[in-house]
Amino acid sequence: MILRIPSSVTTSFLKPVSRLRMLRQATHKADFQGIPPTGNKIKYYQISLAQVKNGKIQGWWIVEDNLGMMMQLGMELKPKEVKK
Repeated sequence: MILRIPSSVTTSFLKPVSRLRMLRQATHKADFQGIPPTGNKIKYYQISLAQVKNGKIQGWWIVEDNLGMMMQLGMELKPKEVKK
């Protein structure tokens, strides 16, 4: 796993926020959410945001590319079938 060092930024609300961007890499060697092992090497990004006040985390948000990860495991995104 490759980690980027978090740093402080100021949002438009002038509240300190710590951010972390991670490139997650793995090989699919075991059952994952009902998907049997494929041996596929996958990688996807995750972004974490933490609102910090007085040195303590007040809120935590994580955004990751789950769709991209699942597609690398062989899953397909298809529209629902329309019933006639």
